[in-house]
Amino acid sequence: MSAKKKLVPFTSVFNPVEYDRKPLPDDIFNSEGAILAYRGYTLPRDKLAKVFVYVEDVFQGSDIPDAPAGAPRKNEEHRPPADTPIQRALREKEEEHHKPGFELTDQYDEDTADKIEQYLTEIEFEPIPKIKTALRSNIHNVKEIFQKKIINNMTFLVSQNNEQITSQIAEYLHHILDTNLFASDYLDMVTAVRTKNNYVTFSHALSTAFYTMAIAKKLRMLRDDYLVNDNLGRWLPVKTRTNARLASPVPFSGQLLKYIDRQKSTILIKYDNDVKEVLFERIHDLMHEYAALDPRKNSYPSLSPAYDDGMLRTLTMAAINCDIGKLCIPNRILNKPEALTGEEWEVMKHHPALAVSKLKEVNVNIPKMFVHIIGHHILDRTTGYPAVKGNIPPETKILTVSDMYDAMTSPKHYGKIYSNAQALQYIKELLEKGLIDLPLYLAAVHTFGEYNHEFVKRRHKKLSDAETGDE
Repeated sequence: MSAKKKLVPFTSVFNPVEYDRKPLPDDIFNSEGAILAYRGYTLPRDKLAKVFVYVEDVFQGSDIPDAPAGAPRKNEEHRPPADTPIQRALREKEEEHHKPGFELTDQYDEDTADKIEQYLTEIEFEPIPKIKTALRSNIHNVKEIFQKKIINNMTFLVSQNNEQITSQIAEYLHHILDTNLFASDYLDMVTAVRTKNNYVTFSHALSTAFYTMAIAKKLRMLRDDYLVNDNLGRWLPVKTRTNARLASPVPFSGQLLKYIDRQKSTILIKYDNDVKEVLFERIHDLMHEYAALDPRKNSYPSLSPAYDDGMLRTLTMAAINCDIGKLCIPNRILNKPEALTGEEWEVMKHHPALAVSKLKEVNVNIPKMFVHIIGHHILDRTTGYPAVKGNIPPETKILTVSDMYDAMTSPKHYGKIYSNAQALQYIKELLEKGLIDLPLYLAAVHTFGEYNHEFVKRRHKKLSDAETGDE
């Protein structure tokens, strides 16, 4: 009896660099199994990244054992294991209970881009047209990078344009957040068209990215307003000559107090009520702590990053991609309405690492972004997952808080929907436990208050009959 074969990406069996414009080691096919080129033909490596080969299937079901040790395999050094550790653990667990192996597609496929766009045409308020057009483009782009193909229960991303798409969306968010009306309209539309059937592959990605960019920008604003070490030049006294004698400079402490008084006026303009109250109460302490800041004992690590445009872009790109690894989690686990079992939770905790793995498969290689993705569920050494050896950058917590807030307040298949007040109380508890610092808390409260998802139906309504009559 001839061995069964399965279609797998060329890159999972061979190294495309070694066969760049060199004779192919085997026949190659497209994703549907149609032959594209015969053995011995030559192709550039960018083409090899998109083609498939047939290999002997070493696992067809629970009744067929793995290939025996030592069985010949072509180019074995480039060939991955037959199944990933996660798949192997799940398969073994199912076999214990004499059930068939899981299927990644066992429940549903999320809303298509066209379906979400249909929701967009039915929203109750009148949005700004060009923002609506931009969101339509973002919908299709995000759905492209989340598009998957499942071959023999292995998930592969389809799009090779991830880096370009996520960078463009991050740049767009960077610009619209400079105009509050545009930003509000954008998030209102995302909120209006989101459902539990587009949570993972559309609405959560865009909303988390929006909040991440917004909070990071507000932290940069706090740095500019309160970080004494960065602002000394504004207050250092200038010595001047009077009657050919050097006058005494104004004491630095006096200048600092005057600057603080001016900053109180700034607070009234820039920050909402909840944030104003804390800043007025703590402004003297904040500035004193910043002035005496010891980098080795940083009281406010969220203010230590530069928050330059490149850093904002990378962090926001990480937010868009942070849950892309969930495409590799079985839907019966991912969208289970009840609490997960211990084994299921262990599988779920792999999704950050799976996200990085999948992105590498489509030629994305941005190490700093990968660090943010790996760390987006980590608050300290004892809280979160996965376990890591190195330090997570302080700005990664911006993504963590954004992810938490959106997950708590969004419709999804698992868990209840929390109100804005309940979600903010949870974030306040993170502050009280020392898991986030005060500036990050203030920036998050400011952001979630300014773009409160519960206000979605109150903004940008169509003109009332009376207003229309006046015209």
